[in-house]
Amino acid sequence: MRRIKIDKRPNATRLVQSQGLVYRYEPSPSSAAAPGSKASSSPTTATTTSSSSEGGDDPYWPDNRYYSFTSEEIALLETAGQDVFAMCCEAADYLVAHPEIITKNMAIPAFCLQQIARSWAREPAWGSVYGRFDVCFGGLDHPDPRQRIPKFYEFNADTPTSLVEAATIQWQWLEQTGHGRDQFNSLTERLVEAWRRNLTLIETKVMGGVHRPSVIHFATSRGEPTGEDALNTTLLMATCEQAGWRAEPIFMDQIGQSRDNGRFYDHKGRHIDVCFKLYPWEWMVEQPFGEACFRDMERVGEGVRAAAATCC
Repeated sequence: MRRIKIDKRPNATRLVQSQGLVYRYEPSPSSAAAPGSKASSSPTTATTTSSSSEGGDDPYWPDNRYYSFTSEEIALLETAGQDVFAMCCEAADYLVAHPEIITKNMAIPAFCLQQIARSWAREPAWGSVYGRFDVCFGGLDHPDPRQRIPKFYEFNADTPTSLVEAATIQWQWLEQTGHGRDQFNSLTERLVEAWRRNLTLIETKVMGGVHRPSVIHFATSRGEPTGEDALNTTLLMATCEQAGWRAEPIFMDQIGQSRDNGRFYDHKGRHIDVCFKLYPWEWMVEQPFGEACFRDMERVGEGVRAAAATCC
């Protein structure tokens, strides 16, 4: 693995902004703790040494260097990611079999347990739509042998971002600059495949094969200052639509609970059957509507299944 210095493209920051990377600057140490400041999740920005002319902050997308990997290193990272994901699934198997650990040691409310177990036990296994590993890796030729082995720091499978820069910005960078022979990057195609797989299973396994959700909701918090949540969710919506489903954005505060039946609806009065949310579970389960949300999950597809049974 090599870190290669190159000339920055003219107007690089404006260019990546026009491509969707609207969160432009990495906070400097003096401003990192400021309200609304964006924490880094990019390994390239961690080694940034130059400062921008705007506010003394480093650009979130540094355009004057890139990392080159060998095919052996790419294969190692891909295999290591698959192995660690399998280990996480093994841990989840154990937790589902020992629910007391979930409630006592992980501070997850007991009202979540039924849906956790049901969603995990569905067959065939549904798989994830996406998640993000944070990895430390120095390359196979690093002078320190310890740096030649990938080390996994974090697995964010609830509210991961970094999709815009990973799936789109760096691919367009490759096409525009010609640096490097290729790029290990099939994120967009795999997201489309994941939506098609999971939404088909929802229709057949949850909706009983008699109902296709009229819309897939994509929810974010209103007022997130950087635009990161909105742009990552927009990319996910686009891949969902490419998979063949209608998708619409919604703010979390536009979701309401019915006083009549306790179920959840959007601002247009449609029941929310399927929703992607860039909103942490740990917030939801502690909020007043958390338990009611899990009760509503038990009833998704209930009306259409009853109607089908009546008609038949």
